[in-house]
Amino acid sequence: MGANHAVRARQRIDGRPSTRAREAGPKSALGQRRSEVLQLLRSCAEPLGVATTADRMGLHPNTARFHLDALVAAGLARRTMEPRGTPGRPRAFYRAIPTTEAELERAGAALLADILAGSWMHWVPQPEQAAVSCGQEWGRYLTERRAPYESIDELAARARLLTILEELGFDPVAERSQEGDRLVLRSCPFLDLALTYPQVVCGVHLGLMRGIVAELDAPLAVTRLEPLAGADGCHAWLSTVQESARSVHHPQESP
Repeated sequence: MGANHAVRARQRIDGRPSTRAREAGPKSALGQRRSEVLQLLRSCAEPLGVATTADRMGLHPNTARFHLDALVAAGLARRTMEPRGTPGRPRAFYRAIPTTEAELERAGAALLADILAGSWMHWVPQPEQAAVSCGQEWGRYLTERRAPYESIDELAARARLLTILEELGFDPVAERSQEGDRLVLRSCPFLDLALTYPQVVCGVHLGLMRGIVAELDAPLAVTRLEPLAGADGCHAWLSTVQESARSVHHPQESP
């Protein structure tokens, strides 16, 4: 995809020029929820742990950790580990990096992301399928596990999927059309990278949604993802799964 097409694609989905062609504020680049986590870190004199961040933001701890680690990867926050003199996993604490320093680290993080995504495309066999599998694992991790023998119906699963995608910064909205049910993802937390390496980034996002649904063990499937399918964003298509077609182990679906 050429540079001009990439700029136009970003303008279609969020109405703004590409972040690589402008000085972006953190909210436009990160999405609303991750920007709110960053603002929380900036408002605190002391580093915050995952549990404290989750409590103040009203997030699941795994989702809070995901946003915090993403801020570290973006060069906007720094992670330190709690010193421990006893066995056990040390707790991680996070603090915001001052703006000037953050800009330098963010540029380095963007370069690293480009390198890794490009290497993935070049060296990983069947890179799109591998990206979907990777996304599925993260989708399961980010979804709160159900209690034993607890069941969830399709309607509740759709609502939970929307909530998690909202927390991750996708700004989703559910729509029903003549073609079927879909989620319109009106924002992409990694749009610049997705425009360059759609097989990797969009594959991860498809797998992410499938992993969420699989962990919920609900009669719902994410059948496909259409990147930048319209002026409103990307379209994720949903379908109802019959009970007889469901499996305890949820075998991997092809993208």
